[in-house]
Amino acid sequence: MRGFKDALERDMVLEKQILKWIKKELKRLPEGRLKQGNNGRAVYVNQTQSLPLESKAAWAISWRNLLEAKQRIIENNLKAQEILRGKYASYRDDKVLEGMRPVYQKVILTGWEKTERQRQLDRIAVQQKALSSGTAFHPEHLIHKNSKGEIVRSKSEIIIDNIYHTLKIPYSYEERVYWPEDAPAEAWEMKERLGIADYYVPDYTCSLPDGMKKYHEHLGLMDKDWYMEQWMKKMILYYWAGIIPGKNLIITADDCRGGIDQQAIMDLLQHELDELVGTAKY
Repeated sequence: MRGFKDALERDMVLEKQILKWIKKELKRLPEGRLKQGNNGRAVYVNQTQSLPLESKAAWAISWRNLLEAKQRIIENNLKAQEILRGKYASYRDDKVLEGMRPVYQKVILTGWEKTERQRQLDRIAVQQKALSSGTAFHPEHLIHKNSKGEIVRSKSEIIIDNIYHTLKIPYSYEERVYWPEDAPAEAWEMKERLGIADYYVPDYTCSLPDGMKKYHEHLGLMDKDWYMEQWMKKMILYYWAGIIPGKNLIITADDCRGGIDQQAIMDLLQHELDELVGTAKY
């Protein structure tokens, strides 16, 4: 996440919305406290009025008590979160750097920029070598150049590159994912039967601070049979490699007219990769 503080504030907003709903709901519910009857089939309201256990009135009073308990928990949470929000300080590199003396800021920023430039040059060199040697994955589709100098496959990918750049999310382009060697026998049989390649290349790979990775695929030609056939084979490989939508695989797509919604993709990446937003060293 971009910071624990950001996540905390989002949770506080949600809790306040829930609290508002609870208070509105409580106004329409009857008051009272229930006590179990001796026969086990009835309850008593404030030890006076008897109600069947399954009655709507008993349920309404019980629901009120649950919401009141939830209200107390949320109110206590908000008090604790308010204190924590005031004391919490981010330990992210860029946030710590802001508090350092200008001379250190200049040296570190210069080093970051130099390192990132070299990494980018190395990635371009690797891609150019793969293109010239014929080992690139479907090189005939690599025809567009992004702002970093890498060759990509579509104008949509150019737009998405710009989104990553705007959000300052570090990523690599077309980092290979190989068929897992520890896949069970039935997976290998499926691979051979369907003619699935030894590796596929996600459009974007992002490394999280904890060492885990998230992958981003953008689908641009969903009206083409050959494209969707390749996509389904890729999904089989991803499944056995533990790359799962909703877990570590982000999927975006052009619409049926071939259009792309830049803001929608930006919002999605900001949510899914929020711990990386602003951390790119360029």
